[in-house]
Amino acid sequence: MKTGVKFRLDPWYPAFKSMSLDPLASSSYTMLGPLTFATRNATGSSPGKKQISYDSVAAVLNALMYYITDDEAYVKKATEILTGWANTLQILNGTDAQLTAGLYRPQFVNAAEIIRATYSGFANDAVAYAAISISCKLGLGWYNEGLNLYTHFGCANLSGTINPFGQNSESGRDQGHTQLGLGNMAELCQTAYNQGDGQYFDMLRDRLLVGYEYTAKYNLGDDVPYDPGFYRCGANLVGSPWEHISNTSRGQFSPVYEIAYGHLHQLQFKAMPWTRKVLEKVLLETNNTVNNVGDQAVYRTLRFRRLPGNVTAESWWN
Repeated sequence: MKTGVKFRLDPWYPAFKSMSLDPLASSSYTMLGPLTFATRNATGSSPGKKQISYDSVAAVLNALMYYITDDEAYVKKATEILTGWANTLQILNGTDAQLTAGLYRPQFVNAAEIIRATYSGFANDAVAYAAISISCKLGLGWYNEGLNLYTHFGCANLSGTINPFGQNSESGRDQGHTQLGLGNMAELCQTAYNQGDGQYFDMLRDRLLVGYEYTAKYNLGDDVPYDPGFYRCGANLVGSPWEHISNTSRGQFSPVYEIAYGHLHQLQFKAMPWTRKVLEKVLLETNNTVNNVGDQAVYRTLRFRRLPGNVTAESWWN
């Protein structure tokens, strides 16, 4: 990523330029928090959700800006956000409090990991304190060697989320939630891979890949099979039964495709023709405009695009 930006290679350099113009990636960003609480409800108001969502994304984007530019103003902003929330947050509220825990924690922890790996001016124990404090408050996670979520929950694991021909358990609900789930699963797989465990991308005969291809194909306008008997736990709470696949937000592409394509196709050379067509259509995955801004890892073209195989941008350039 850094080398691609340095030598102004496509797509890393245009992706970086796009990120650098994002107000959340500015070292002058004004925090919306921190708060002692964060609330996320399925309906009605969710005080604190915007604050923690925007600030968490600002933390990771400023950490990335520091890594690429070596400008310490960015790392100081990122650590200001991390320590602010770590020292202040006390409680999560709302019917969807678990989503606050699951979606925004990775943004904070990824920011801390980037800083810990690249910046010597901020003590590792201070970075660890901020990350672990937030992680514990938002839900135990991967920062301390983590937990295998793929096989832990019966209807939220891989086979409970994607059926053998690729239908998602929320394909009948809307395409925004469908893509959200795919992207979050790919992030879990990537995190495990970064920790030295690469089995999850390939589980159940490439079930994640099949799920991506199914959703990409449908959102590009093609027909796909649909089983109304395959749906998520608690589907009755969000409008089921769903007799047909949903057209809601069809063709609105969330920034979730680069991460799977980068690993499964560019690293492992597995065919993903429909996912490729999505990326050719959107050109750059930037911020999340389909779901809440903090619901996925953002600017995925910059972060997850690979050259084929294990070739690095630097060796390719040389």
